[in-house]
Amino acid sequence: MSIAEHLEMRKLDYLEVLTPFMSVDNDTGFVARFKRQVMPVHVAAYYLLPETRSKSIPENFDCQLQGFFRQCTSSEADFETLCYEFESFRAQVSPFEYERHCWTLSKSLKLFWHSTMGHTELLGKLSNRLFSTPCNSVASKRAFSIQNLIHTKSHNRLKSETTNKLAYVYTNSRILDRFQGMFELPDSIKTKSIYKLMSEDEVELENILLGIDLDDKNVEMDYDENDTKNEDEDVDGDEVEDEDD
Repeated sequence: MSIAEHLEMRKLDYLEVLTPFMSVDNDTGFVARFKRQVMPVHVAAYYLLPETRSKSIPENFDCQLQGFFRQCTSSEADFETLCYEFESFRAQVSPFEYERHCWTLSKSLKLFWHSTMGHTELLGKLSNRLFSTPCNSVASKRAFSIQNLIHTKSHNRLKSETTNKLAYVYTNSRILDRFQGMFELPDSIKTKSIYKLMSEDEVELENILLGIDLDDKNVEMDYDENDTKNEDEDVDGDEVEDEDD
């Protein structure tokens, strides 16, 4: 956003260069790059900053905000509540009145949104989770390394959504390769959705994933039954000998 604002200001000085570069129709210009790199979650995070609450929201960003809020809610009522709290935050009205303690903590995003969780229904929890997400963990560094392998100079026009999907496939395919040939799922489980598995199917799938051989379990059960029978026979034999004595 800061880069876009800066380029708009410098347009007057470099009109011939920046006008086509900032054009919406330019497939290799700033707008095209911006769309590939800035996702709805980034737009939401930007407008949830206390210092940007009074900035106007362009139509395209407003559509992305609405889509992001719908993804974060499971019902129309929750979506309306989230939108209401967001607009209340921007206008500093209930439950974001100017006298609230949270505004004294605006320099620390995590503290600001954590302090709003007590008097908001959804926005405080969502924002606190959003600004508590680590950006320098080992997992994120590994994800960036994988993206660097996929989004190369020769594939620099890949969209963010496509890159994310390719990175997901790449990561999980390596994990699945470790289990290749270790077990074979029966057709009764392969043909069913995971949400339609019966309790017996879940137990069987769990045993397969844990490497428990059902045949071995049956053999152990047979051994136990045979041992029990042998003990009974021994007891019966002792009783017979006692009677003869």
